[in-house]
Amino acid sequence: MRFPITLPLAPCPLPPVSYLLAAALFLASCSASPQSDAFLSSRSTPTPLVVVAVIGPTNTPTSPPPTATPIPDATQGIAETLATYIPAEDPEGSKGEAFSTLRDFADPNGVYRAEWWFADDGVADIYEVLAVVFHTEGDSHAQVQQAVAARYLWFCGGVGVYCSGSALINFLSYFQPWREPWAAGARFAEPAAQDFLPLAEDLVLQRPGVLTALIPGADTYVRDPNGLSRPSSIDWLNTPFHFANVHPTWDTYLRETLGRGSNGANRLWVLTMGEASRVCPSMFICENMTKERKP
Repeated sequence: MRFPITLPLAPCPLPPVSYLLAAALFLASCSASPQSDAFLSSRSTPTPLVVVAVIGPTNTPTSPPPTATPIPDATQGIAETLATYIPAEDPEGSKGEAFSTLRDFADPNGVYRAEWWFADDGVADIYEVLAVVFHTEGDSHAQVQQAVAARYLWFCGGVGVYCSGSALINFLSYFQPWREPWAAGARFAEPAAQDFLPLAEDLVLQRPGVLTALIPGADTYVRDPNGLSRPSSIDWLNTPFHFANVHPTWDTYLRETLGRGSNGANRLWVLTMGEASRVCPSMFICENMTKERKP
């Protein structure tokens, strides 16, 4: 049997580009649906889009410089006293004398205009007043210095440089060299008093240090007229407070009553408040012991 002879087919010509594009689209349409589970499980988790905002440097407002602690005007208490104080209840005239000395001491055109306390700034302040008191009264006697400091705290504790009026004059009127500067002679205006300025500043400002070595608790004491009957930072009953170079009649009486001798030469007695309360007519407010004692 003869089989028919089959001639080979001629090669197919390449389809036009449009046909290829159509075929690609057709094959893509036959792919798995993007909604199918298999497709979802095989997809990688997309990385979330993070938008980072670029912000310029913030200008932090500059804090204002700290306010400097004002230096208290140490002349204010004196000026207020000279302007407003009127001595009252002054039978012996000691307050009037103390006021008169303060007025002269602070007058830049007065009798003391050439003295050391005007040399630095032309004014007199409370530190310089106290330096003169320490120099003319206490000098190198520690217990007298304690008594001077304690009296100032009793009248002016807690008010700093603003001690004025009756409080300041009551303090100054106790000291004879202040009341009668002519009796103290050249000692009243000696420049050596400046050695006491640091102690005077510690006392007025109630700074711990030398002051609290003299009187424990002095840095926190605030004036209290009932200071003897209420708890206080200062042990007032045992604090030196009253001193005098006493009259011989007082010397005998004090020795007999207190059972001890004097504290220094020329019958110098330094009494604590507790002792003063035993020998003075009005608690620790003692009469003038430089004069003869009245029975």
